[in-house]
Amino acid sequence: MKRTIALGLTLVLMLAALSGCAGKGADEVVMRIDGTEIMKNEVDFYLRQVEGMYEQTFGPDIWDMEVEEGKTLEQATLEGIKDTVIRSNILVVKAQEMDLAPTAEEQTSIDAEAKQYFESMDAAFIKDNQITLDLVKKMFLSEFLSNKVYQEATKDLEIDQDLVEDTLAMDTTYQGILEDGAENYNRTVRAQHILIKTVDDSFNPLGEAEAAEAKAKAEEVLAKAKAGEDFAALVQEYSQDTASLESDGELTFGRSEMVPEFEQAAYSMQLGEIRGLVETTYGYHILKLNEVIPATAEGVKSAEDQLAQIRTSAEDNQKRQAFNEILEGWVEESIVELDQKVWDKVKVQRSKS
Repeated sequence: MKRTIALGLTLVLMLAALSGCAGKGADEVVMRIDGTEIMKNEVDFYLRQVEGMYEQTFGPDIWDMEVEEGKTLEQATLEGIKDTVIRSNILVVKAQEMDLAPTAEEQTSIDAEAKQYFESMDAAFIKDNQITLDLVKKMFLSEFLSNKVYQEATKDLEIDQDLVEDTLAMDTTYQGILEDGAENYNRTVRAQHILIKTVDDSFNPLGEAEAAEAKAKAEEVLAKAKAGEDFAALVQEYSQDTASLESDGELTFGRSEMVPEFEQAAYSMQLGEIRGLVETTYGYHILKLNEVIPATAEGVKSAEDQLAQIRTSAEDNQKRQAFNEILEGWVEESIVELDQKVWDKVKVQRSKS
């Protein structure tokens, strides 16, 4: 089976018409967008940022991986950058048409952030890629203008609240807070557990026969626990979670600190209840709830804030979808002339393993 990587190219709307920058390859026009020249060295600079992001996350030996049928990660990345260059340039032009230039105060802030970013970059990277402070400033200005266009284009958008409610109905965190109440959602629980593993020490799944034996063993231990045998003694005899043996399998945790299945079970139990089998990626768990610690005032406020943030995110998603449709219309109206010979020189600089 071919290895794949979920692309999710977070190509932020920040690369635009950065023409006229000095540096290696600055005289090579890679494309024209509605007559505006885009230089190869500008695209190269942005590509270096994306390369670093991917290689830092996945390692250097990733570029030939197939991410979709017949397409490598390198090819998909280059296509994504090309699309982003086009859209970013269009947004800068639209910002000019909408008279959305930054104020003097905003420009000062943009320049300061760009300078801070430039000074944080590796000196060798700057030298090898002929990066200038002016180039970075223009990238930050492009990002600012792109955001301005987004805000202007969506400011009068009427949110479909029925669609928002449909989205919220599928959000498990939102529904969990509503069900428990903000005052109770971020409570802390103290529970003991016994783990019978279904993976080996390298986290590889056990074979079918071994997995069946593990389940049978877990069911046997669960029966003993429910029959009233001392839970701590059962932990010491059977649990394969060596990290919690010293505390007789007891764990104290809050929201999002455990794997979802474990958390869901623990937070839905009654005090003193024994529950199993709870299956996770680690194996079969048998839980006993020992204490529920009320949420702090900070925890209550956090839950209330989460409700508001999730709703805002659902509304913002509508805005983004509407804006993408507007942007696609602008793209269709634009004239893009690509110099294929120059574009073919735009390549990933593969790091050595």
